[in-house]
Amino acid sequence: MRILIAEDDGDLNKIMVKRLTAEGYAVDACFDGEEALAYLEAADYDAAILDIMMPKMDGLQVVASLRKKNNLTPVIFLTARDTVADRVLGLDMGANDYLIKPFSFDELTARIRAMTRTSSQNPTNVYSIADLTLDTQSHRVCRAGKEIKLTAREFALLEYLLRNKGKVLSRQKIEDNVWNFDYDGGTNVVDVYITYLRKKIDDGYDSKLIHTVRGVGSAEGKRMKKRQRKRQMSIQSKLTLWFTASMILLAFLMFGFLALASSSVTVRNSRSVLQRVFHEIAGEVSYDEGVLDLDDDFKTYEDNVYSILAAEDGGIISGYLPAERLMQIPFEDGQEKKVNAGGEQYYLMDRKLSFSTGPDLWLRSVVPVSGGTISSEALRTAALIMLPVLIFLAAGGGYLLAKRSLRPIRKISQTAQSVAESGDLSRRIEVKNRDELGRLSETFNIMFERLEENFNAEKQFTSDASHELRTPVAVILAQCEYALENASGEEELYECIGAIQRQGYRMSKLIESLLAFTRLEQRIQDVQLYPTDISALVESVCDEQAEVPESNISLSREIEPGITLMADATLFSRMISNLIRNSYRYGRENGYIQVSLRQKEKSVLFSVTDNGIGIQAEDLPHIWNRFYRADKSRSREKGGLGLGLSMVRQIARIHGAKVHVESVEHVGSRFTVSFPVLEKEKMKN
Repeated sequence: MRILIAEDDGDLNKIMVKRLTAEGYAVDACFDGEEALAYLEAADYDAAILDIMMPKMDGLQVVASLRKKNNLTPVIFLTARDTVADRVLGLDMGANDYLIKPFSFDELTARIRAMTRTSSQNPTNVYSIADLTLDTQSHRVCRAGKEIKLTAREFALLEYLLRNKGKVLSRQKIEDNVWNFDYDGGTNVVDVYITYLRKKIDDGYDSKLIHTVRGVGSAEGKRMKKRQRKRQMSIQSKLTLWFTASMILLAFLMFGFLALASSSVTVRNSRSVLQRVFHEIAGEVSYDEGVLDLDDDFKTYEDNVYSILAAEDGGIISGYLPAERLMQIPFEDGQEKKVNAGGEQYYLMDRKLSFSTGPDLWLRSVVPVSGGTISSEALRTAALIMLPVLIFLAAGGGYLLAKRSLRPIRKISQTAQSVAESGDLSRRIEVKNRDELGRLSETFNIMFERLEENFNAEKQFTSDASHELRTPVAVILAQCEYALENASGEEELYECIGAIQRQGYRMSKLIESLLAFTRLEQRIQDVQLYPTDISALVESVCDEQAEVPESNISLSREIEPGITLMADATLFSRMISNLIRNSYRYGRENGYIQVSLRQKEKSVLFSVTDNGIGIQAEDLPHIWNRFYRADKSRSREKGGLGLGLSMVRQIARIHGAKVHVESVEHVGSRFTVSFPVLEKEKMKN
């Protein structure tokens, strides 16, 4: 059986997965309502265990969405909401059962069995076929009265088969219902477990209960593989196919045009040759004193033109024609026409030659329509020879062109794959050209660079946060051990408790600062930007800070009155306070702090200047990093956490401002925040 757990408490989620997996269930787990709904829509589950109070989408909304889509997956609400009204609401929304925290795990599994009995229309926990029985409550399997020991996975597989007895189940169906989402398929694990079951269930018995129906699912598998192959066709293959198809189409169009043009030229050329030769031959025939005289230039075949000279009664005197049919056509004086003979077309010309010194004669000349130029058949033969060659050249050229054009994309893919496998974000794509793909490669390099910076910053932050928390925890544990084992009197005990309290306050302050910074960074905190009198706000914060002087440091101010900005007053106050407290922390005895606020044409400048210890040049680029301290020992004494300036920069960004620092070691520092000024009309809007 396959079960989904949706519980936002990590410890409870984890222990439920462990217990249900040990019971033989295939279990998927998630931590919010949206993820739970996605799981339930993506796969078939025998049951779902949902908390009601979950992030993103509560359990009631999940069940309502399921039932609206006709998804009848049995659902148990497992929740701390224990009033009668809560239970009624949960069941009315579509839940099948309702269990209140804290709960007995045995009761939970019993309720799961009861729900699944109802959904499978089986009145008991026992499933059977022939002499085989399976009890889901006791986890016992017997055949012919003999108990069979099964592993948890074998039991789950047999239970699923028995719940669907008489049905043909594909491997995919079995995978979806017996294995969870952590199983990625693609192996013969189902076949292996079916083999295990056969050995335990069927071996030694004449009646076989588990049968394999060959071919079921194979057609679907082939279709899936075919779809995958289609999806996996590379861009290079697509470009090659497209280029080749385009060239084939172009070749057909070209040969078609040549055929039409050749046919037209052939017709015109054949007729002109026929007319020329005909007139030349006609001039070579004459009578000399009543005797027929054919000149030496008289030719019955010339330039593919066939000619005959015939008597008036049709008897052939000289020449021949290429087809018998051409000899049988009656003579017509001055006639020029197209005729078919012997499966070929000819142009035919007749003329009656009249003489005063002898009897009249007939002259007939014919020429094949395809004569006088390249024949259509020859053109087709050439096309049939050239077309495969052209296709091969087009395919090869297209492949090489696509391969060369897509080389940068392959490099991008290889680099991304290398980064994914090795985790080395320092890898970069080599850029040789400045074309579109070159610019794409540069964009990826910029992305990798920023990812590397962010990843390194996060690693440093995690390490620093761990260190900052580990120190007070170590102190607290050490003090507790000492107090329990070695404290000899009340005074020592109070001393230990005092140290524990101080470290507890330090941890509380650190956690509070981390939460505040995270809310700012991830924009979880609701930022309210309204027209704010910044002059009055800075005056107020300066007054508060001056009330708690440190090291006899004086605080003075030069504040231009009436300056208004779009600002979140709470965040703006924190930024001012952090900058002033930073100057106090790194100030010198009897030093000074100067706060300034003034407006220029298009900007408002807020600055805090001190004559403190200053910052070394090599530390300046890093002071905005979380937990970074230019003078670690001094800040530790003063209680600094290394988050103040990071928060200042983040607040400035939220307000569209820029912050920068000028500092000289042993001379002092000036922090300046530059805010853009909006027009009054825009500020009103």
